Amino acid sequence: MLWVRSTNGGRSFTKPAVAAEFDGYDATDTVGDPEAAEEAREEAFEHADGPESEVEPSAAGDARDCGSGPFACESGFVFFRHHSQPRITADPADTSNTVYLVYDATIPATEVPSTSTYNTAPVRNGTVMVGQGAVYVATKVGNGAWSTPRLLASTPVGHQFFQDINADGGYLFAVWHDSRNDPGYSVQNPPGNASATDLEGFHLPTRGLDTYGASSVDGGATWSVERLSSQSQMPNYEMFGDRRVPFHGDYNYVSSVGNFAFGTWTDTRQVVPGDDPRYAGGEGSTCSSAGPPTRTAPSARTPAPTPEASTRNLRYDPHALTPPPSRRQRSDAAPTRSADQSSRSRRRAGIWRSVLLCSRRTARTA
Repeated sequence: MLWVRSTNGGRSFTKPAVAAEFDGYDATDTVGDPEAAEEAREEAFEHADGPESEVEPSAAGDARDCGSGPFACESGFVFFRHHSQPRITADPADTSNTVYLVYDATIPATEVPSTSTYNTAPVRNGTVMVGQGAVYVATKVGNGAWSTPRLLASTPVGHQFFQDINADGGYLFAVWHDSRNDPGYSVQNPPGNASATDLEGFHLPTRGLDTYGASSVDGGATWSVERLSSQSQMPNYEMFGDRRVPFHGDYNYVSSVGNFAFGTWTDTRQVVPGDDPRYAGGEGSTCSSAGPPTRTAPSARTPAPTPEASTRNLRYDPHALTPPPSRRQRSDAAPTRSADQSSRSRRRAGIWRSVLLCSRRTARTA
């Protein structure tokens, strides 16, 4: 991870220097029909039905995401693209010129050989590897050196990615996607995929991706972690590439002023699932069909999620002993707080207000 600094409004920058070294958490796989996959991706990009997709030269596979039809991969997994990425912030009210860096990476101690063509960790001596993805945080004070990166919210299970961070007035807030509640979690599986497969070789879908947030009042030395999403989501609905490949997007952000923060994230709870008649498999079908190029994404065959409004606001103190009020209990007006409660909120970490960026797009095929 390289960094530069400017002290003249961006007219010039220092030479790039290393802020952190890490093992990436980058999903890749191998498609069943490379020529068909390349043609389908180019067509999707030309029709604004999917982003341009090119794997890193050092990647173990030839696909950053997997779906059905020409997008089907040898592993039988269906997953959206993701790769390690940094976010950085500084506190405008802090005169120490401290900057805070977060990024997702593979935890080295969790890296093991992959049991399929799916790959997330650096290749070791020609062996495809996987591991647990997690969010790391590092700081730099003034002209000092970068601190040793450390896990922001360590958890024994679950992948973490698509993180963001903001600082203001001595308060830090972070937000990220987290699969610790995924019943199919394994370092061998992408988020939203179980180890079990249907008769066509597709891994069964799971609903276990959540959004978590954290706040700190001591410069990131300690964090108070909260689950922000009110329900888990299934992230692998095939909504792009002619409804044959998923795309989730790295659209998680947090903005804060003092001890108050807004967090936003992508959420698929309003996606309407549908059955794709073009391909077999993905729903425990008893019939059998051809190999990987005809696979159907299990993501399009899960029960419909509970409908909710496209935005949902939560306003609560993450350190309170009681959960946030239910929808029926909330009103447009802010809840009345006693002087003692308000004082306690100011002394400790801040108040979250979270907004879901829900998709209303259907996963059905016409």
